Amino acid sequence: MRTKKGFTLIELLVVIAIIAILAAILFPVFAKAREKARQTACLSNGKQISLAMTMYMADYDQIIGTWFGTVPQFDQVKTLTPYIKNTQVWLCPSGPYRDIPAMAGTCRPNHTIYAFDVALLGMPETIVKNPGSCILMAESDRACNYILSCDGCHGYSDTIATIGTFHNGGCTAGFVDGHSKWYKKEAFDNKSLWQITRG
Repeated sequence: MRTKKGFTLIELLVVIAIIAILAAILFPVFAKAREKARQTACLSNGKQISLAMTMYMADYDQIIGTWFGTVPQFDQVKTLTPYIKNTQVWLCPSGPYRDIPAMAGTCRPNHTIYAFDVALLGMPETIVKNPGSCILMAESDRACNYILSCDGCHGYSDTIATIGTFHNGGCTAGFVDGHSKWYKKEAFDNKSLWQITRG
Protein backbone atom coordinates (compact mmCIF):
# COMPACT_ATOMS: atom_id res chain seq x y z
CA MET A 1 0.00 0.00 0.00
CA ARG A 2 1.39 3.40 -1.06
CA THR A 3 1.62 6.17 1.49
CA LYS A 4 0.71 9.77 0.53
CA LYS A 5 3.80 11.82 -0.06
CA GLY A 6 3.81 15.39 1.36
CA PHE A 7 5.49 18.47 -0.10
CA THR A 8 9.19 18.80 0.44
CA LEU A 9 10.69 21.98 1.83
CA ILE A 10 12.16 22.83 -1.59
CA GLU A 11 8.77 22.50 -3.28
CA LEU A 12 7.14 24.76 -0.69
CA LEU A 13 9.87 27.37 -1.12
CA VAL A 14 9.47 27.29 -4.90
CA VAL A 15 5.70 27.85 -4.59
CA ILE A 16 6.22 30.72 -2.15
CA ALA A 17 8.82 32.29 -4.47
CA ILE A 18 6.42 32.08 -7.44
CA ILE A 19 3.62 33.70 -5.44
CA ALA A 20 5.98 36.47 -4.30
CA ILE A 21 7.08 37.15 -7.89
CA LEU A 22 3.47 37.28 -9.12
CA ALA A 23 2.53 39.63 -6.28
CA ALA A 24 5.47 41.94 -7.08
CA ILE A 25 4.33 42.07 -10.71
CA LEU A 26 0.61 42.53 -10.07
CA PHE A 27 0.47 44.93 -7.10
CA PRO A 28 1.82 47.95 -9.04
CA VAL A 29 -0.67 47.19 -11.81
CA PHE A 30 -3.54 47.10 -9.31
CA ALA A 31 -2.35 50.34 -7.68
CA LYS A 32 -2.15 52.09 -11.05
CA ALA A 33 -5.62 50.86 -12.00
CA ARG A 34 -7.01 52.11 -8.68
CA GLU A 35 -5.42 55.53 -9.18
CA LYS A 36 -6.78 55.68 -12.72
CA ALA A 37 -10.27 55.06 -11.34
CA ARG A 38 -9.78 57.85 -8.79
CA GLN A 39 -8.52 60.12 -11.55
CA THR A 40 -11.72 59.46 -13.50
CA ALA A 41 -13.83 60.21 -10.42
CA CYS A 42 -11.97 63.49 -9.89
CA LEU A 43 -12.42 64.38 -13.55
CA SER A 44 -16.16 63.97 -13.02
CA ASN A 45 -15.98 66.20 -9.92
CA GLY A 46 -14.16 68.88 -11.87
CA LYS A 47 -16.74 68.75 -14.62
CA GLN A 48 -19.61 69.10 -12.13
CA ILE A 49 -17.96 72.15 -10.55
CA SER A 50 -17.23 73.74 -13.93
CA LEU A 51 -20.79 73.11 -15.11
CA ALA A 52 -22.09 74.55 -11.83
CA MET A 53 -20.18 77.73 -12.64
CA THR A 54 -21.75 77.91 -16.11
CA MET A 55 -25.20 77.57 -14.50
CA TYR A 56 -24.32 80.24 -11.96
CA MET A 57 -23.21 82.53 -14.80
CA ALA A 58 -26.52 81.97 -16.60
CA ASP A 59 -28.33 83.20 -13.48
CA TYR A 60 -26.03 86.17 -12.82
CA ASP A 61 -25.55 88.03 -16.12
CA GLN A 62 -22.66 85.83 -17.30
CA ILE A 63 -20.39 86.97 -14.46
CA ILE A 64 -17.79 84.36 -13.52
CA GLY A 65 -18.26 83.86 -9.81
CA THR A 66 -17.73 86.76 -7.44
CA TRP A 67 -14.90 88.21 -5.47
CA PHE A 68 -14.67 90.56 -2.55
CA GLY A 69 -12.12 92.20 -0.29
CA THR A 70 -8.64 93.47 -1.04
CA VAL A 71 -7.47 89.88 -1.41
CA PRO A 72 -9.68 88.10 -3.98
CA GLN A 73 -12.03 85.72 -2.21
CA PHE A 74 -14.66 83.43 -3.67
CA ASP A 75 -17.11 81.47 -1.54
CA GLN A 76 -16.94 78.33 -3.66
CA VAL A 77 -19.06 76.01 -1.54
CA LYS A 78 -21.81 78.52 -0.75
CA THR A 79 -21.98 79.84 -4.32
CA LEU A 80 -21.81 76.65 -6.37
CA THR A 81 -23.11 73.81 -4.16
CA PRO A 82 -26.78 74.77 -4.85
CA TYR A 83 -26.06 73.88 -8.49
CA ILE A 84 -24.37 70.60 -7.54
CA LYS A 85 -26.30 69.22 -4.53
CA ASN A 86 -23.34 67.02 -3.57
CA THR A 87 -20.63 68.42 -1.35
CA GLN A 88 -18.38 65.40 -1.93
CA VAL A 89 -17.34 66.86 -5.29
CA TRP A 90 -15.18 69.29 -3.30
CA LEU A 91 -12.95 66.40 -2.17
CA CYS A 92 -10.33 64.67 -4.29
CA PRO A 93 -10.37 60.89 -3.68
CA SER A 94 -6.55 60.88 -3.82
CA GLY A 95 -6.03 64.21 -2.08
CA PRO A 96 -4.80 64.80 1.47
CA TYR A 97 -8.14 65.95 2.87
CA ARG A 98 -11.01 63.80 4.07
CA ASP A 99 -13.09 66.82 5.14
CA ILE A 100 -13.83 69.87 3.02
CA PRO A 101 -11.45 72.51 4.43
CA ALA A 102 -14.08 75.23 4.03
CA MET A 103 -16.57 73.24 6.10
CA ALA A 104 -14.12 71.82 8.64
CA GLY A 105 -13.06 75.29 9.74
CA THR A 106 -9.41 74.69 8.84
CA CYS A 107 -9.31 77.84 6.71
CA ARG A 108 -11.51 80.71 5.63
CA PRO A 109 -15.01 79.55 4.68
CA ASN A 110 -14.49 80.28 0.99
CA HIS A 111 -11.76 77.76 0.20
CA THR A 112 -11.60 74.13 -0.87
CA ILE A 113 -9.01 71.91 -2.53
CA TYR A 114 -9.87 73.62 -5.84
CA ALA A 115 -8.09 76.86 -6.67
CA PHE A 116 -9.92 79.32 -8.93
CA ASP A 117 -8.09 81.73 -11.19
CA VAL A 118 -8.54 85.22 -9.74
CA ALA A 119 -8.05 86.74 -13.19
CA LEU A 120 -11.55 85.42 -13.98
CA LEU A 121 -13.48 85.89 -10.74
CA GLY A 122 -16.04 88.66 -10.87
CA MET A 123 -15.40 89.27 -14.57
CA PRO A 124 -17.87 88.88 -17.47
CA GLU A 125 -17.47 85.73 -19.54
CA THR A 126 -16.97 87.93 -22.62
CA ILE A 127 -13.37 88.66 -21.55
CA VAL A 128 -12.50 85.03 -22.33
CA LYS A 129 -11.69 84.64 -26.01
CA ASN A 130 -11.80 80.85 -26.00
CA PRO A 131 -13.77 79.37 -23.05
CA GLY A 132 -12.94 75.83 -24.20
CA SER A 133 -9.21 76.35 -23.63
CA CYS A 134 -9.23 78.72 -20.65
CA ILE A 135 -8.71 77.15 -17.21
CA LEU A 136 -11.21 78.26 -14.58
CA MET A 137 -9.88 76.21 -11.68
CA ALA A 138 -7.52 73.35 -10.87
CA GLU A 139 -6.71 71.09 -7.96
CA SER A 140 -4.18 72.37 -5.48
CA ASP A 141 -2.26 70.25 -3.01
CA ARG A 142 -2.89 72.91 -0.35
CA ALA A 143 -6.17 74.09 1.06
CA CYS A 144 -6.97 77.80 1.38
CA ASN A 145 -5.35 78.66 -1.92
CA TYR A 146 -6.11 80.59 -5.09
CA ILE A 147 -4.48 80.61 -8.48
CA LEU A 148 -2.70 83.94 -8.59
CA SER A 149 -2.74 85.82 -11.86
CA CYS A 150 -1.33 89.24 -12.62
CA ASP A 151 -0.67 91.66 -15.44
CA GLY A 152 1.61 90.02 -17.98
CA CYS A 153 1.63 86.62 -16.31
CA HIS A 154 -0.71 83.66 -16.09
CA GLY A 155 -2.47 81.47 -13.62
CA TYR A 156 -0.22 79.65 -11.16
CA SER A 157 2.77 81.74 -12.24
CA ASP A 158 3.28 82.63 -8.59
CA THR A 159 2.00 79.36 -7.10
CA ILE A 160 3.07 76.71 -9.61
CA ALA A 161 4.50 74.66 -6.72
CA THR A 162 1.02 74.18 -5.26
CA ILE A 163 -0.51 72.51 -8.32
CA GLY A 164 -1.78 69.07 -7.39
CA THR A 165 -0.02 65.88 -8.46
CA PHE A 166 -2.48 63.45 -6.94
CA HIS A 167 -3.24 61.52 -10.11
CA ASN A 168 -0.23 59.98 -11.82
CA GLY A 169 1.81 63.17 -11.58
CA GLY A 170 -0.99 65.54 -12.57
CA CYS A 171 -4.43 66.81 -11.69
CA THR A 172 -7.82 67.88 -13.00
CA ALA A 173 -8.54 71.31 -14.42
CA GLY A 174 -12.00 72.74 -15.06
CA PHE A 175 -12.57 75.10 -17.97
CA VAL A 176 -14.80 78.12 -18.45
CA ASP A 177 -17.03 76.27 -20.94
CA GLY A 178 -17.83 73.56 -18.35
CA HIS A 179 -15.60 70.67 -19.38
CA SER A 180 -12.69 69.24 -17.40
CA LYS A 181 -9.40 67.65 -18.38
CA TRP A 182 -6.41 65.97 -16.74
CA TYR A 183 -2.95 67.43 -17.24
CA LYS A 184 0.55 66.61 -16.09
CA LYS A 185 1.82 69.25 -13.66
CA GLU A 186 4.31 70.73 -16.13
CA ALA A 187 1.60 71.21 -18.76
CA PHE A 188 -0.06 73.90 -16.62
CA ASP A 189 2.86 76.24 -17.21
CA ASN A 190 1.40 77.33 -20.56
CA LYS A 191 0.04 80.84 -21.13
CA SER A 192 -2.42 79.65 -23.76
CA LEU A 193 -4.40 77.85 -21.01
CA TRP A 194 -4.96 80.93 -18.85
CA GLN A 195 -6.66 84.31 -18.81
CA ILE A 196 -3.63 86.60 -18.77
CA THR A 197 -5.16 89.79 -17.38
CA ARG A 198 -8.32 90.92 -15.65
CA GLY A 199 -10.33 92.44 -18.48
